Amino acid sequence: NSVRDGVAPDPPSRFGADKVRGTVCDVGKGEDFDKLVEFTKSELGDIDMWINNAGGNLYRYGPLFEMEDRIIQATVDVNLVGTLLGCKRAINVMKDQPRGGHIFNMLGQGQDGAPTANVSVYGCSKRGLEQLNKSLRKELKVADISNVGIHLMSPGIVKTDLLMADKTIKVDKVKKFIINCLAEPAPDVAEELVRGARVVPLKFEKENLDGQKVPFLTPDKVLGKFAARVFTGKNRGRWVEEETYLPFTDF
Repeated sequence: NSVRDGVAPDPPSRFGADKVRGTVCDVGKGEDFDKLVEFTKSELGDIDMWINNAGGNLYRYGPLFEMEDRIIQATVDVNLVGTLLGCKRAINVMKDQPRGGHIFNMLGQGQDGAPTANVSVYGCSKRGLEQLNKSLRKELKVADISNVGIHLMSPGIVKTDLLMADKTIKVDKVKKFIINCLAEPAPDVAEELVRGARVVPLKFEKENLDGQKVPFLTPDKVLGKFAARVFTGKNRGRWVEEETYLPFTDF
């Protein structure tokens, strides 16, 4: 995440330089992941949790048939190839650690198989993650590796520059309504997801519960936010200017 996405530019100053480390990694390159693993082990020791969070579409929106090849390739490299390479490195490190570890793959738009017009490459890359996790758990079971957990994170709708770069938001009343109702700032989403992820190892050890999903935007939250908007107008125009008070009257 970057400063423009609402994240503080200097995490060490917020959390203590002894607790935060950072380095550069091109997630589309295996050699960069190897360097990341070496860096992390030398700086922090064991790797207890690994979150494949990198994702995007290079801020390009439009139909696939108009998309430049380099944008398609770059999106797949980050969203899918990066996740595959990251999982490979994380598993190889964690399986040899006494207490193992846990891997989280980040879901996103398209995860449920619904159409993702104008972000079809991004959508299909996210759709495959649940299948990937099932496959990895099967592979670990066959290999008799029981100390590595494979899980999912679901951030819901996060208010970032990437989201707001979609120019159709300004003219699509449904998108305006949904984003104003449901989108939350990245730091708020990250904080809750991390809180949820920290509980996962306990359930894994005590209940042998693998394949957990850590969600931010639960069904109860969605219903509550929609109800608050419809009945009280809460969050109307929060992120995007809207023309009407109750959106359903215009559809």
